Amino acid sequence: MQQPLKILHLEDVSTEAELIHRELRKANLQFEVCVVDNKEDYIKQLAVFCPQIILSDHSLPFFNSNEALFLLQETNVHIPFILVTATVSEEFAVDIIKKGATDYILKDRLQRLPSAILKAVENNRLELEHKTFLQEIIANETLMNDAQALASFGSFEINLASKNIRMSNEAYVILGFQPGEHPPSYKELNITGSNDGAYKIRLAIADIYVDLCQDKKDYTLVDKNGRLKFISAEFKIEKGSSGEAGTIKGFLYNITKLKAAENMLQQTQANLKTIFETTDTGYIFISKDQQILSFNKKAAFFVEDQTGLSLIEGTTYQRYNNIQQQDFITNAFEKALAGESTANESSFINRNGETKWYFLRWLPVTGNNNRNHGVILVMSDITERKLADIERDRIAADLITRNNALEQFTYIVSHNLRAPVANIMGLAGILKGVENFRTAETEQFLDALNTSVSQLDSVVNDLNQILRISQRTNEQKQVIYFQQLVEDVKIEFTDLIDRYGAIIRTDFFDNPYTYSVKSFLYNIFCNLVSNSLHYRKDTEKPVIEIKSVLKDNTLKLTFTDNGKGIDLKRFGNKLFGLYQRFDNSIGRKGMGLCIIKALTDNLGGTIKVYSEVNTGTTFIIELPV
Repeated sequence: MQQPLKILHLEDVSTEAELIHRELRKANLQFEVCVVDNKEDYIKQLAVFCPQIILSDHSLPFFNSNEALFLLQETNVHIPFILVTATVSEEFAVDIIKKGATDYILKDRLQRLPSAILKAVENNRLELEHKTFLQEIIANETLMNDAQALASFGSFEINLASKNIRMSNEAYVILGFQPGEHPPSYKELNITGSNDGAYKIRLAIADIYVDLCQDKKDYTLVDKNGRLKFISAEFKIEKGSSGEAGTIKGFLYNITKLKAAENMLQQTQANLKTIFETTDTGYIFISKDQQILSFNKKAAFFVEDQTGLSLIEGTTYQRYNNIQQQDFITNAFEKALAGESTANESSFINRNGETKWYFLRWLPVTGNNNRNHGVILVMSDITERKLADIERDRIAADLITRNNALEQFTYIVSHNLRAPVANIMGLAGILKGVENFRTAETEQFLDALNTSVSQLDSVVNDLNQILRISQRTNEQKQVIYFQQLVEDVKIEFTDLIDRYGAIIRTDFFDNPYTYSVKSFLYNIFCNLVSNSLHYRKDTEKPVIEIKSVLKDNTLKLTFTDNGKGIDLKRFGNKLFGLYQRFDNSIGRKGMGLCIIKALTDNLGGTIKVYSEVNTGTTFIIELPV
């Protein structure tokens, strides 16, 4: 079973800590959390609790996120650090990320927190694996160097006159025998030389044969125990006093481990080359004297797309520079040579006339002795992201324009239109009070005028109500418990509930509360309950069922009644319009559903209706959380 994620949470407000933990539980994140609110406990739990990730508010009494991040870095323990705070400036967010924080999340946007935590933990795991992988490669390279310096080798000597053979202990071991286990011999000796002048001998020990030739050094053999081995061997023939061949001396060296290490290194290099060539990031290695030493395919594609020139090893990187950015590029290169990394975003018009955006990083390349060997230019195509940012800014500007127009319309309705209506109503009242002006005909005229003006005033008030809902986008959110909301609605409609014997059933077990605008939800609940009470069946007691369900970060509120129902085939397309009434026997204005729709839209949600005549109605409201 997967172990829960250990989270160290630096937060001094318990209610805000609980909201954050609730958001993580909603995302089905399995975690164990330790909450601290001061420096001493934070330092202690870093060692005792051994967290896998740290969540930190920015400002606490006598302590802040900058100090917390610094203390973490002093421990030399690589743990992701995410800032979770109410509000920070863009400059501060950039600064703390530069200092080593993994991410930052605003408390009014906690929906992103679970994915940010999982991403940070996974990236941390991959980074640690990457470091381990690199350490293994370095260890293998060290092993090869140590094997060459420290591994023993076996020697042998053949006296051609006496045919006596001597082998060292290690030579026996290489062939799979205990020292002295079997007497060695040679079965074949060619000292006259073959056509190519290479001398050959065949050494034998028990059933193991080693064929050696002076023009070859590496051999394979199967030892006594059936194991495949790689050996390196050399020998020479020493002549006697009369010039004849006298003694053969040589050595056997077991290079099996070395071969295995070489194969592993070759495989690793092949894997790294594959990654290097298939990544979406371009890399160019530039020497200290500005010469291009190597690059991958993606870099060649980027450069050719920008300049129309093919990237060629041995040429100077300045050949491919954008003239308008020549000074900046030169400065970035010089800083990298001095050991300082730089990064910037640059736009280019490619050879097809298209604007492309790239994120460029200039990184110094140093050896173990901190000697600078050159510069790595890292190139990433961020055109898609930049275009998305531009489109987002355009949409935001368009929304601001539309909102300004809506505010202007609201002002016209609430001031320019209401004032003349009030004047007309006042004048009509004055005329009605003038004795010599009142005749049967004028009375009838004034009554009609008063009725029309009152209706117009009602329309203006209703429009103002709808427009005020659309403007209340910045109301503060808070934790809202649904059962308490229902109890408040019951108090609002106590007379109607008692008069009709109405029953209100609730099921908030799955999700008893939410974080939203209370006045909006209260109005939605009031209007839906009011509709169910007013459009009840005369033959049955009203039964209203309200339920909440949370799934996939969406709150689903369901309101079901047993009332008269609505003929959706006739009225479905008019359901949420202003002054739309579908039952003229009830003296209602037709504002309720319009208000519910406006409130739901303002919360970023949707509303659906399922109804049939005489079978009741179900409203389903879905809101993001």
